[in-house]
Amino acid sequence: MGNSALSGTCAKKRAHQGSPNLKKDVADDLRSIFYASSRKKADEFAVTFAAKWEKELPSATKCLANSLDACLTSTLIPKRNGYRSGPPI
Repeated sequence: MGNSALSGTCAKKRAHQGSPNLKKDVADDLRSIFYASSRKKADEFAVTFAAKWEKELPSATKCLANSLDACLTSTLIPKRNGYRSGPPI
């Protein structure tokens, strides 16, 4: 039990040591997915994200893959005046 927790901690430390801007880099890549101009582009960015971060952040890439449809539901809402909004009230 302790060994697997230790290896996870070590992996996180290695990831942080490998890239001093890890948090910023991941955030930028995620932002590209969620602010994509279309669902098709968002899917393309998600594939790129998975390929780039799968080794360093396997749980993050798996979580994103499992919940991508739910996360991108707002892309189904048409833009009006440059913003995504719900139906008119």
